[in-house]
Parts: sequence; structure tokens; C-alpha cells
Amino acid sequence: MEEKIIEAKFTKNRFAIAILLISLGLLIVGFAMAHNDYITGTSWKDFGWGYGGFYPSTQVYGSFGPFFWDCFLYPFDLGGVFIYIIYLGILGLLLSLFFFWEMSRCALTITTRRVSGKASFGKAVDLPLNQISAVGLGSLRKITVATSSGKLHFWFVKNRTEVHAALTDIIGKVQVEAAYAQNNSQANSNADEIKKYKELLDTGIITQEEFDAKKKQLLGL
Repeated sequence: MEEKIIEAKFTKNRFAIAILLISLGLLIVGFAMAHNDYITGTSWKDFGWGYGGFYPSTQVYGSFGPFFWDCFLYPFDLGGVFIYIIYLGILGLLLSLFFFWEMSRCALTITTRRVSGKASFGKAVDLPLNQISAVGLGSLRKITVATSSGKLHFWFVKNRTEVHAALTDIIGKVQVEAAYAQNNSQANSNADEIKKYKELLDTGIITQEEFDAKKKQLLGL
């Protein structure tokens, strides 16, 4: 009967929240710098085209909104350092949303027969224990499950020590049981072979010496 041993708990939301807070900080700093540039006029210069090539021209803005929008659309002409900080903030927001959406689907359940759930970035997992060759730990609270067809990664596992210990223990038991079954199978096979040679001995097809030699070979004596 299949029984659940342990279920992983994930802390991926904390990582996404950290990215989110950093991104919001960058946006606040960027907008503050943008407003300061608007007040002081340090980024009001545009570059036009004339007979002599590019020449500086001045664009006067009546409000902060049009100024910021032009800086956002034309960062190389109007934007100061602040616009790149804002770009980083926007990128961070997108990354945090990605982690919230993608990593929230992670799941890992270990039973007496299999490992199931979803690995990082949504890869479905339904893996019998006898197909697992190794289990490892990594940075960012990662658990790696290795199989003959590749590796599965589970990031930000809160109780990874307990999960790793439970998984290592149950895989060890499965491997011992498999080795025991293989040895029993080999022993039964050898017993069948000895029985066949005994029948040959009884019918006089082989001699006692030949039977004894074959019996020792099969029993590893």
C-alpha cells in the first residue's frame, strides 16, 4: 500500500517579494531623480538635425508628465541616469511577477513508491523511486533529483533537510530491496540449474564428477 512520507514546503514567495521590494525602491529613486531633473532642467536638451549634423535644442515642458514620457520613450536623447534605474525597476517587477506565477506551482510529495509533483518552472513529476539514482542539495535551498534521463530541480524548499533525509532513506531501502530480490532471483535460477543437472545425473547422461563440478560452479564454491 502506498503511503505519503513527507511533503515539501516552498519559500519561493519570499524570494519574489524581495525582488518586488528592491524593484519598488528602484522605481521610487528613479522617479525622484526624474522629478529633480525636471525641476532643475538638467535633462531638457534634445538633439535635432541640421545642415551641420546634430545640434542641441531645448524643449520646454509645462508639466512633469510630458517630460517624463519623452524621457521614457527617448532615453538616449532626453533621459538621464534616472530612466535606466526605472527600467531596472520595471524589469524587476516583471521578474517578481514571473516568480510569483511560475514558482507558485511547485510541489513535491514523497511516498513509499514514488516522487510526484511539479519541479521548478512547471515540469510535471511522477517518478517511481527505483528510477532515482541520486539526490543532492544546492544553493537557494535547492534539491536535485537525478535519474537516468536527466535531473529535476526543486528550488526554495523550506524543509529541504527533512525532505532530503526522507528521500535518501527511502531510496536506500528501495535499492536494498532490489538487490535482495535480484539475489533471490539468481539463487532460484541456480537452484533450477542444479535440479536439471541432477536429473541428467539420475538418467546417467552425466557422471557424478561432472555433476559435482557444475554444482560447485553454480553455488560459487
